[in-house]
Amino acid sequence: AGTRGGLFDIDTSGIWTNENLIDITTGAQAWTANVMDFNFGNAAATGDVFNVDIPALAVAAQNMVVANAAAATTAGWLLNATGSGIFTQGMIDLNVSGAATGDVINIDLGDTSVATQALVIDTAAGIQTASPVAVQYDNTTGTVAAFDLNTAGTRGGLFDIDTSGIWTN
Repeated sequence: AGTRGGLFDIDTSGIWTNENLIDITTGAQAWTANVMDFNFGNAAATGDVFNVDIPALAVAAQNMVVANAAAATTAGWLLNATGSGIFTQGMIDLNVSGAATGDVINIDLGDTSVATQALVIDTAAGIQTASPVAVQYDNTTGTVAAFDLNTAGTRGGLFDIDTSGIWTN
């Protein structure tokens, strides 16, 4: 029931070359429990579960790397986020303020991923009060388009729009 310090406080100063600070390896046995499980009491908590700070000189560090060779059949095998409570801010919030030249999200479907979709948005029935996709494009001096579609495809078309509802507005 301590209130100061932490359960673990690990400070390192040496060079790591091929060892892990924490290494969890499961055997070839089947398992159904969680490797790590975080449960919070019903309290007004304001801390983070994971807080990762990558400093400016860690130019080749990655926050998380996932390699999956399994024939995954569970929905959300990489990330499963379910929000059942009321929230007023974005579920995923990405902010870029530096002079970045890379992509914020880059989806590359390989040549064999012929039956997969990069993005699927399915809204629930009912009275929608916000658009499922909103783009605010504030380019005032550049010469690039808000949407840049390049295709080398010869079949299927660029857009397929099907509607069965009655449009009144």
